Amino acid sequence: MRMMSVFVVPLFVTLVALVAEAAPARPKPLPKVRPGAGVGVVSVVNGGATSTFANKVYKLEIGSQIFMGDVLTTAADGRLKVVLNDDTVINLGSDTTFVVESFSLKAGERKVSLAVKAGRFLASVSKWFGSSSDWQVETPAAVAGVRGTTLWGDTEVDAICALYGSIEVKSKTGGDATNVKLDAGKCAAGMKGGKTDPLAPTAEQVGKYLGEVLPKTKHE
Repeated sequence: MRMMSVFVVPLFVTLVALVAEAAPARPKPLPKVRPGAGVGVVSVVNGGATSTFANKVYKLEIGSQIFMGDVLTTAADGRLKVVLNDDTVINLGSDTTFVVESFSLKAGERKVSLAVKAGRFLASVSKWFGSSSDWQVETPAAVAGVRGTTLWGDTEVDAICALYGSIEVKSKTGGDATNVKLDAGKCAAGMKGGKTDPLAPTAEQVGKYLGEVLPKTKHE
């Protein structure tokens, strides 16, 4: 397991700002490959990436629409960036499996549930100005509830970090007793063991982790 230690806050904030600046505009959606309402669109794809639904596998490309229930998978050389309909931006690193469990924007209410089955992710969750927002992402070991914030996670490292804003994280096996609030720059780890141990990565480590999930655009 990779270890993390104390980091330098100013450089940490600078790295997060670079992530925000790198977010691409929403591309024009391609024609639907299956029935249903799309909940997002692929904006950048590097290497191999697919979407699976009802035992059918679809190759993802820029403009591919994402639907509720889709299982997104990146290959060993794959990176993926998806813009959801609430303007949340999801980045997936290589060898990652990601599921859109549920997604609903209705009458001022936002209800979103995403799952990272394996791999690493970076989510820039949009601010919501409606009446209520219930936005969460699950890993095999933890559940993170967020509002308008940016978070990173890696199932191999078994860690989740708040990069901007704050999130609430708890271990699935440890339950409510492990519930912790993470402000920007704070991380929790050890969820597989029923804990939410505090961690603080170095700025260099944060840069490395972000580099593992951010895809390259055609301008880079």
